[in-house]
Amino acid sequence: DHLVTGYAEGNAAAIFRVLAEEKSLPAIVPGENVSADHIPRIDGAASLGAVEISRGCGLGCTFCTLGRGFMEHLPPATILADAEKNLAGGCTSLSLLSEDAFRYGADGLRARPEMLIGLLEALRALPRVRLLQLDHANLCTVAQYADDELRAVRDLMVGRTGGRMPWLNVGVETAAGHLLWKNGGLPKMDRHVEDWGDYAATQLRRLITAGFFPIVSLQLGLPGETESDIRQTQRWVDGLRGEPLSIYPLLHAPIDGREPVTASRLRIWHWALIRACYEFNFTWMPRLYEDNQRAAGVAWTRRLLMKTLAPFKTMQWRQLLAQHAGKSR
Repeated sequence: DHLVTGYAEGNAAAIFRVLAEEKSLPAIVPGENVSADHIPRIDGAASLGAVEISRGCGLGCTFCTLGRGFMEHLPPATILADAEKNLAGGCTSLSLLSEDAFRYGADGLRARPEMLIGLLEALRALPRVRLLQLDHANLCTVAQYADDELRAVRDLMVGRTGGRMPWLNVGVETAAGHLLWKNGGLPKMDRHVEDWGDYAATQLRRLITAGFFPIVSLQLGLPGETESDIRQTQRWVDGLRGEPLSIYPLLHAPIDGREPVTASRLRIWHWALIRACYEFNFTWMPRLYEDNQRAAGVAWTRRLLMKTLAPFKTMQWRQLLAQHAGKSR
């Protein structure tokens, strides 16, 4: 009956107390954040072995709620305690949560690779740890890591599991630099407006060379988008053909109350871009599933089931995309 927005360690207990006393409460309740030093440690294993290492981002992208809040980093002691709690609960692979994992321990926007590497070394030293999975990374931060530092992060993530494709979510959003700039993405682009597409492709290839599997996100329907922007992005996608990565186009979801983009509003060139992206996914995602699940210790029977289902799911998606493209203008 109620929606709590944002982080809520500061008032979560009070909210539940009001509900327990059957007092009235607004349908939407703003959460109250606390400083990173006061974020409480978890009391039990979290879903997917989640361990928060930082929160917020602060790069200012207008399409992201977390772009407005400064990034804060949880103390190593809290992170290690949460990791140990997950391990004690049977979660031997940990999901390290951050809006920009490579900025852990950073001084503002200046990355400090030794901080992330040191944290991963401490986590890797814990008994029974298998995978250490990072989630999000910004290319402007990746660019601040030397090649050997990227490789060190990758090796610490997989340890001795035999994993070959540790993934990272990377928000490219669009290959049209001027469009991303208009939507507040200048810090995210490291000021590479005119050559954003080339800059992004270079950093993705550096990640691939270091042994990562990038999962790239694009946005369709950004304010000010033109057909030319979409076609430029598709040429960018085509230029990455053959590289081991996946690309997921997402519909822009405004955070200012404006009407969201829906599939019915997409044009034929949008669907052409979507289909080009999913050809990457059809090729590489089954391999990623197999590698990631094997490294995490998933039983071979379950892995075999996923592998068997992959061709059928691919066929379904191709049919679905063809149907949508046929209905578009």
